[in-house]
Amino acid sequence: MISSNQILIYCSNLDHKNCVQQVCFNLSCKIGRLQCVQCIKNEEHSSHPEDQYEIEDMVKYIQEIQTKCDELVDKLSSYVQLIEVELNILKQGLLNKYQIPIHKLNKLKNIQINVAFDEMLKFQESTSLITQNLEKFTNEFINELKRNYNELRLNELNYLELDKKELQEAEQLYKQGYTLRSSNKYEEALKFLDQSIALNPNHLLALSCKAYCLRMLSKFNEAIIWADKALALDPKHLNTIYVKARSLYCQLKYTQAIKWADIGLQIDPNHQNFYDTKVRSLILIGQNHEAITMINKILSINPEDANFLKLKVG
Repeated sequence: MISSNQILIYCSNLDHKNCVQQVCFNLSCKIGRLQCVQCIKNEEHSSHPEDQYEIEDMVKYIQEIQTKCDELVDKLSSYVQLIEVELNILKQGLLNKYQIPIHKLNKLKNIQINVAFDEMLKFQESTSLITQNLEKFTNEFINELKRNYNELRLNELNYLELDKKELQEAEQLYKQGYTLRSSNKYEEALKFLDQSIALNPNHLLALSCKAYCLRMLSKFNEAIIWADKALALDPKHLNTIYVKARSLYCQLKYTQAIKWADIGLQIDPNHQNFYDTKVRSLILIGQNHEAITMINKILSINPEDANFLKLKVG
């Protein structure tokens, strides 16, 4: 981490030729906030001297805001997870109520079939408002997100213009971290990956590699958080999608794991790891018929796949 003693910011007034010593914290101030010794002598902020602080205070404040911003982003992610949980409960309930495998009809009693079929006849009437209401609320939610984005002018500011040297250093640190990750030295790898990300917060591969290392260390919540950061840069990054799917599986969140496995399979329909995660999740939530169907599909392509042969026998 860079300390305030390492920061040398020259005054914006080229005639002063001094480094910044003080910073103005007054919210209403319209004058430049960064002041060198000459600016201070000129008493440019004399109307609010109580709001003048040392550059060390600015550094501390920036670090505090970074922490609060991370907390806010994590909180926003938790909102999405809550929505996913409730949506998955609704979806699973619909599947349980309105989907009866035909091969199971003979095992049901007459009265059970009668009740089930009666509900199915009322399907359109009972569910007509679901898509209508959810579409309405989804549009309102999206519009609210866009409103916040525009009001905060998030598209106008880019403080992190990285120079070529920093980018090269970040890349080198990532490669060192990746080498350690490939040797299963996950804790050591994280040290290099953290340094890489500190230099370049948008280094997709470093973010994804960090998520992978955290998953391998059984830190599944953290793995998902860092996977989300990588997916914000590239929503179709397969390795990261798999890290998230597998982390959810390891947290026993099988329905969510299936969802992310499906996202991965939409991008690469032949990705064996996604099939493995989905099949195992289906079995563990009791959807054995769908799991067997998927296993048979895979074995029709590769009859010698030992992993799926074992799952089928099991």
